[in-house]
Amino acid sequence: MSYEGAIDLDTIDDHVQKSATIGIIHNFGQTPKQLFKKPHGQRLPPNRDPLSPNFYNIVHHAEYLTQSVIPVKDIGTSVGEILFHGDKIFVSHSQRSYDPYACTRYVEWGFSDNSVRLFQTETNKILGIYENLHLEAITCVKWADDRTIVTTSRDTVVCIWQIVQMKSTLELKLMKCLRGHREAVSVVAVSVAYSVIVSGSEDKSCIVWDLNRLEYVRQLGKHEDGVRVVAINDATGDIATCSGPVLRLWTINGDLLLQKYTTQIGDPILDCIFYAGRTGEWVPKELIFTSHRRGTIKVWEKNIVDARFKNTMGSISISSLQQSMDSVIVDSTNDAACAQTGAGSSSATESENAGEVGSTTNQGLIPAANIETVSTTSVASGEAPSGENVEDEQSLGARSRQSSQATGSTTGAGSRAKPAKWALKLLQAYTYEDRLRIDGGAVPNIVSLHVSR
Repeated sequence: MSYEGAIDLDTIDDHVQKSATIGIIHNFGQTPKQLFKKPHGQRLPPNRDPLSPNFYNIVHHAEYLTQSVIPVKDIGTSVGEILFHGDKIFVSHSQRSYDPYACTRYVEWGFSDNSVRLFQTETNKILGIYENLHLEAITCVKWADDRTIVTTSRDTVVCIWQIVQMKSTLELKLMKCLRGHREAVSVVAVSVAYSVIVSGSEDKSCIVWDLNRLEYVRQLGKHEDGVRVVAINDATGDIATCSGPVLRLWTINGDLLLQKYTTQIGDPILDCIFYAGRTGEWVPKELIFTSHRRGTIKVWEKNIVDARFKNTMGSISISSLQQSMDSVIVDSTNDAACAQTGAGSSSATESENAGEVGSTTNQGLIPAANIETVSTTSVASGEAPSGENVEDEQSLGARSRQSSQATGSTTGAGSRAKPAKWALKLLQAYTYEDRLRIDGGAVPNIVSLHVSR
């Protein structure tokens, strides 16, 4: 009845039947028109040929990464940013930032007149010179979109500017100045997907700002040293902040997930990025890449170490879902509903990578044996009394609620759920080798990372 063209209301003469048909259509809606009349094509078979170029991917085979024989690109100075746009690679120094959406323009800063200059990528033509944007030296510039840039400075202020097309020139229009830091702002990161700006300062603080309203949102805890690296995962919203060798992961709501001492003291993190996969690709693992002063690149995997949340990735597991479905059983013989719950005690710890599964404190790693594991106690409730063969839905729902409340009150220390515990597991560590230039045996600093999708 709800399909298009199934019923012609003009041909119905009975007024009662016509009113009932119209009511049914208004109540249940109408089925959309059929779009495809041919069957969908078959799915591609899984690639099982180890010799094919697409067999190995970075998520499952991070240990097979190798260094190229010659550099992909050599700019002759410290690399500050690496971008891939189509089949082209854009590499810039530490005081240049490309437009990540089209790479047709870029901005530079660090000049003696404390200005920011806008260039065209193909011709390197100057499109605009903008002076007196800050009271002190500019430290970082990031693109929010193709017409909005975010600047930070040693004057503790974060400014958002909009590129406005005038008659023959491009001008910068100040949208807002964000104040909250007490010392120089050294780094900033922008996420359009979550509409946030995250800034890190030398005052050991990290602040989250709203990109739409341009307002203060929250501060991310306290760090031991100045925040030098900030990264945002556009897929999950996780925020990574790095101060010295310590890596911290936060949720988009400001909750601390974990902290990790990645290296020894004296080898700080110089860059950190998330691997989110291609657009629309489901990534089964969350990978984080860090680069260090001593020429090391490390690949980390984010894992759950709490036994209750193992292999659930923060969602409801299959076993818990099955238990919740089995908590209410309908007896087909007498149509009487019985509420029962069953749970088994479970506690599990992993022996592999024990040094990587521990949580961290300011003094260092805590062994995996000290991690608290939660075990649930089994609770069994008796059968509900079956006095009548037919029971109304109200009594059935009341007993189900009572059974769930009894189970929650007797399981564990209380009914309040504990958050999952996360840890970083080291998958692989690579040491960069300069095979073409040897500068007196000095180890190069890896200051910029990019993982191709």
